[in-house]
Amino acid sequence: MFFSNDLGKKRMEICVDCDKKTSLRNAPFCSACKCALNFKTKLVSARCPLNKWDNEDAIFQTTV
Repeated sequence: MFFSNDLGKKRMEICVDCDKKTSLRNAPFCSACKCALNFKTKLVSARCPLNKWDNEDAIFQTTV
């Protein structure tokens, strides 16, 4: 699996509360990794540089 909308939603919930989340052209953007969150959060192989997704990623891996 390359993309997951379910995992993306859970990751985005984490990002929304993160102090590194900002906006770039009205889209959510991470100032820590310099990525567009609308895309990165759905990419299964992506990782948060601050390790904030680790719990959700571990849960997801057990359900795939």
